Amino acid sequence: MNVPAKYLLGMDELKSVERKLSVIQQYISAGRSNELWAVSDAIIPRRSLQNWLRNPVKAKHATLVKHGMLDVLLAVLPPLHIAEKVDNYKFALAEMGENEGTQKRLRDYDGVYGIYHQIPPKLLDPKFVAIKFSKEPFFTSFVLRAKVEGGSADCDGYVFSKGNYIIMSGLSKYLNIFLVVRSVVEPAETPLKGMLTINDESRNQCLWSQVILVNRRSDVDRSKSRKDALKKGMSLAFHEV
Repeated sequence: MNVPAKYLLGMDELKSVERKLSVIQQYISAGRSNELWAVSDAIIPRRSLQNWLRNPVKAKHATLVKHGMLDVLLAVLPPLHIAEKVDNYKFALAEMGENEGTQKRLRDYDGVYGIYHQIPPKLLDPKFVAIKFSKEPFFTSFVLRAKVEGGSADCDGYVFSKGNYIIMSGLSKYLNIFLVVRSVVEPAETPLKGMLTINDESRNQCLWSQVILVNRRSDVDRSKSRKDALKKGMSLAFHEV
């Protein structure tokens, strides 16, 4: 039996609307209704959106949906995993007695940094840490990549400014790290000196070392002689716990 093309098109449209509404429903199911309404009320009347969530067929024929307002809403809603990260970041700030205002200087630390350390490469070799500052939504995160036995592993987490220090704390399946460096005026050009503690789950060991972070866009990182001089001039230490 041949199914009319118009009918098939209508079914595709309904499925598309249902998919979009299911994403919106996830915010309600996750207990984030207030955040949803704060954004959606300026785009779609709340009662209309609630009716569509109950009956997607009505949404398919709605003028606002035909004009792409569901797409507009989904485009401006922060992804749920990002919203959860922001919640965690705000909670950590509150526990530290800090607020967004004290963290704004982290904008200057946005970038990728090579890691110089004294951990034997055969045990673990941290290669770089990438710091990402986000203004909206507000939080600062990092990813550290290390060479491990059999390949590489990443660990991501949050970055905080606390007094004279920049603190990075992260968890992952294979690596857990705590990295603290002294803050500087120009992190893009000035090496960051501090300590790294890293737990390697694959080897069931915990290591720590003095470290130097150098922004990969800096003159220091582009010059092999300056990097060598930097490492020789530092009293780097390594310990295994």
